[in-house]
Amino acid sequence: MPRQYSTKTFLRQAPNSLLRRYLQKHEIGYDLPWDHLPETEIDVIFKTIQAAPETMRRRIDRDLPEIYEMADEGGILESGGCKAFFCHRVKESLSRKSPGS
Repeated sequence: MPRQYSTKTFLRQAPNSLLRRYLQKHEIGYDLPWDHLPETEIDVIFKTIQAAPETMRRRIDRDLPEIYEMADEGGILESGGCKAFFCHRVKESLSRKSPGS
């Protein structure tokens, strides 16, 4: 039975290094203390996403569940970790052009 998607759960499971690259690609999150942010301390990341302009937030709200679904389908998403398949899918999403690029 598939797990239900939750943005906060996804943020806890995704490595900060990939979240940082993804959010900065969408021109948000530059002001976060990434180098001092524990991997599962996601409140500040979540608030940054919620405060993003609506078009950016909609894009993120589309992308993250898609990445989660792809990783979960392979049974490879694991709490606090990053298996190769999951990392590949996040990187694949990063390589897509964002609106206005």
